[in-house]
Amino acid sequence: MRIAYGVVAAVVCLTTAMFWASAGGWAWNAWVLLLPCGAGFLACVRGAGWKARATRERLLAITAFTLLTAYGVLTARETCADLLYFWGPKAVRFAAARGIDVAFLKAPDHLLMHPDYPPLVPLLYAWGALIAGTIAGGFSYWAPLLLTAILLGLTALLVPGRGGVLMAALLAFGYAQGLAAGAADPILIFFEVAALCALTFLDDPLLASVALAGAAMTKVEGAAFVLVAIVAYAIVSRRPLRALAIAVAPAVLLGSWIVFARAHGLIDSYARGGTPFVWSTGTLASI
Repeated sequence: MRIAYGVVAAVVCLTTAMFWASAGGWAWNAWVLLLPCGAGFLACVRGAGWKARATRERLLAITAFTLLTAYGVLTARETCADLLYFWGPKAVRFAAARGIDVAFLKAPDHLLMHPDYPPLVPLLYAWGALIAGTIAGGFSYWAPLLLTAILLGLTALLVPGRGGVLMAALLAFGYAQGLAAGAADPILIFFEVAALCALTFLDDPLLASVALAGAAMTKVEGAAFVLVAIVAYAIVSRRPLRALAIAVAPAVLLGSWIVFARAHGLIDSYARGGTPFVWSTGTLASI
């Protein structure tokens, strides 16, 4: 449990540092970036309040589903095409530039990559490429695939009792059926489950805020989840001010990214709020 929340904090701190370094014009150093990553991990591990220990049977069951997923992803049975055409190329270019490659994102040929899409996933993969570059020669598409299995195990560990085993089973099935390996969805689900468990079982607003910040910076859908989670928490807990405090970190991070994207002429996905809709044969279609 503590390790899982430590990973949440480490990833958010790492990618936030990478984003702010790029915004400030500072080239990335993979080993220097270990400092915010390690600080976030240690602070969260030492501060996580859930003291319940997982039973041996629960750990074995979660491990079994994790290994099953690892087999699926490492035999290329569950690979997501977005890793090959979206997340991977961004990560490779960011790592080569040692920063967010604005020119690459602005190129007309890359419009379908959505230049203003939240950057957490390619930033995380780029950092892995920088580390691998000093050890094994550079970016490997197998690393994000393996990360999918690792995230499955960590996500299941966040859920107490037998619910963790059920979570592992559902994710193993869902990732296999949806071909999600290497995409952003396992990372988004990891942050979302962490946020919900922090609010529900730990009543820890700081952990929830960090996890929601990660969700907002992972996918466009993450911002919608943050909004729903904050509103639901405010209603259920009857603590609107506390809910607003939880929303500060995700709002600041996502807002900073949108400002950065607008300043560099990258706005795309976040400029569609005024897109008109038409009703057609009972479905909502964007035009």
